[in-house]
Amino acid sequence: MASPFGRFALFVLLFAVPSVVFAQTDDEEPPWSASVGVRYLSRYTAYGIDLGNEQPAAGFSIGIDHQSGLSASIGGIHTLEDPAELQNWNVSAGYSLEVTEWMTISAEYSHYSYVNDSTNVLAALTNTIGVGLDLSVGPASLGVSYDSYLGTNSASYFSLDASMFFSVGRFAVLPLVQATFMSQTIEDRLLKTSGSSAGSGRSGGTGTTSTVTEVSPITGLSSLSVHVVLLYRLMEGLSASFHPYYLYSPKAELSTSSSNFIWSAGLRYSLDF
Repeated sequence: MASPFGRFALFVLLFAVPSVVFAQTDDEEPPWSASVGVRYLSRYTAYGIDLGNEQPAAGFSIGIDHQSGLSASIGGIHTLEDPAELQNWNVSAGYSLEVTEWMTISAEYSHYSYVNDSTNVLAALTNTIGVGLDLSVGPASLGVSYDSYLGTNSASYFSLDASMFFSVGRFAVLPLVQATFMSQTIEDRLLKTSGSSAGSGRSGGTGTTSTVTEVSPITGLSSLSVHVVLLYRLMEGLSASFHPYYLYSPKAELSTSSSNFIWSAGLRYSLDF
């Protein structure tokens, strides 16, 4: 089965959801599922942070899942304006366990490779470990997730979300509300605005003249967002998605605008075997 809804990285959303929405209901469901997806993003963001210089982007994902809960995938993001370039590619492996009919826990490890460590504030953090918990009652779901980034400087993100699921025939709607909190040490050269506390206390009054990379701790609310994911099954195994959402990003150091309307559209094909 697919990973729980909305976990670990925002771009997973449009690729994971259709497997859940349009899954087979036969008692003897094939043990394996493979999928490939592409999508267009009006703006490339994660956790409320602009990661693509406010440019539109294209993304792809290829994944495989086993009914035991194991999964693996590769993906990438490519910006479409100047400079048009591959932002990153990534590989991940995860495990999802349905503890009860209403509780699912999950874990995932991901490795990211960027064009360089100055692409955005996450580019120096090449490895991620994420854990998630989903509680479901009927069409409603509550989720908690924690992502820890490993690399040059530390970073962690904690998210809470609430969602609903509605479907009629080939059409499905998934509204989602999410809040994300962050704690990250970021080099000042990567910030949108200069932090007044950058590098404070790091020289310790030693009087040395060596070059020290100035960094600033950024903590607190990273974003509030309201999403509506629209899904339509075009044919067996093939689905289309449209995902508009409103994003509030209170961290001026990470986003040039605190209020944004963003959307994406994609196609996904899956095959059970």
